[in-house]
Amino acid sequence: MIKKIMSNNYTTNSYFILKGQESVLVDPVGDIAYFRDLLQENHAELKGIIYTHGHYDHIASANELYKEFGCNIYIHEDDMQMLLKPKLNLSGFFGSSFVFEGTEKLVGIKDGESLTVGQLSFKIIHTPGHTPGCICIIYDKAIFTGDTLFKGSIGRTDFPGGSFDVIKKSLGKLKTMNPDFIFHPGHGESGTIGDEVATNPYFE
Repeated sequence: MIKKIMSNNYTTNSYFILKGQESVLVDPVGDIAYFRDLLQENHAELKGIIYTHGHYDHIASANELYKEFGCNIYIHEDDMQMLLKPKLNLSGFFGSSFVFEGTEKLVGIKDGESLTVGQLSFKIIHTPGHTPGCICIIYDKAIFTGDTLFKGSIGRTDFPGGSFDVIKKSLGKLKTMNPDFIFHPGHGESGTIGDEVATNPYFE
């Protein structure tokens, strides 16, 4: 099961993935009580949290989640410093100064890594351009694209560490994916990789 949750504060999509009684959250942000209730309703244990990148609108709830659940938190090694430096995670734009407090639970991941979290298995694809450590996460026939790919668009490249030329190369990786894969972005609606390759102007 994959459930999308949209945060009203940041219009960011979070994703709840459930297999048996084990679960993983992708880019969870918002009301911690909601995530707690979601786990209880599904009689599930949270085995890990994966962030597609380190911008504040995706990681804003990381400290509360760490204190509530104490599970490992995974992010690409090139974005690990974003969890620790407000200037990099852009929390100042939201009137905050975010620093992650649970560094002992922080796990760096790499391109091509096969990541197993409990019973759930993921493939990590490094897709920089929006940030240096942006990733896409393949799970079964789904791919979580964070802010690399949106329906009809792509993530901004004008923030520190962003690059339009680099994100174009990252799109080249996505272009080779199974066209039937359902992509789940960090903002907006889901779709298929095949439709994006055919219609998204950034794939030209």
